[in-house]
Amino acid sequence: MCGQFALVTNQPLRDSIFSYLETNYSFDQKLGYTLRYLLFKPGFLTQEFMVGKVVRYVHPFKIYFFASILFFGITLGVATGKERDEKKEAKKEEKAKVESPKLSDAKRDSIEKVVAKNLKESGVSVSIGSDEDEDESAFDKVVGKLSEEKLKGKSQKEIEEMFFHNLSISLLLLMPIFAIILKLLYIRRKQYYMSHLVHSIHLHSVFFILLSVGLLWDTFVGGPEITGWVFLVMLVYLVFSLSRLYKQGIRKSLVKAFMLLFVYSFVCLVAVVCSAVYMVV
Repeated sequence: MCGQFALVTNQPLRDSIFSYLETNYSFDQKLGYTLRYLLFKPGFLTQEFMVGKVVRYVHPFKIYFFASILFFGITLGVATGKERDEKKEAKKEEKAKVESPKLSDAKRDSIEKVVAKNLKESGVSVSIGSDEDEDESAFDKVVGKLSEEKLKGKSQKEIEEMFFHNLSISLLLLMPIFAIILKLLYIRRKQYYMSHLVHSIHLHSVFFILLSVGLLWDTFVGGPEITGWVFLVMLVYLVFSLSRLYKQGIRKSLVKAFMLLFVYSFVCLVAVVCSAVYMVV
């Protein structure tokens, strides 16, 4: 159907992304026009959408799907690349161990006993040859057993894809919660919930795009890492977006931004934990 979101999953991720972009955006000027205002005029697109000026811009939900697919695609690609590099390093270490002279078992045991004795004299308790963690709680044992059964036979890449899939769904469900927090913070503004929801969608889209740029820069360009700075840039963006949309000064908007992020960070932490637990139960 026309305008229906579709992402073919039975093909490489790169082909899926390009199919999605070609179907929904056709790489036309509307996408670039929308991204320019979205990134460089905080809160402007939400204002335009709420007064009915929607034809000239890409719909907020389409922008969000574009940004989220971009972010999770890049994140999985980077994670796969790191996993490949770690395997190469592991092979090099194994090769180095094989080529290096080996200690005899008796000599190794002697060294371990000497080290343990020195640590014990220093007041440190050491147990050699014990693989079990006595401090492990019953909950940790149950979760460990469940995760071993649920994730048995799955590769690292499959586990990462499962986690990001659950996380993407969680974030999709979190946007309405973000809008509720906005509604409560600006309850005196008497704005409809829909305006807060559209604002939430735009803010999450910007965050995904900025993180994508940061990841690409840190992975391929190198030098000083900029991914960490994305959070500071996003805070500045949020303050100006709140100021424009809700017509308050920068100081008040800064206070509201910190309150918003404090509450939402806790909600996101719960969502991440739930996504991880859902994988293993």
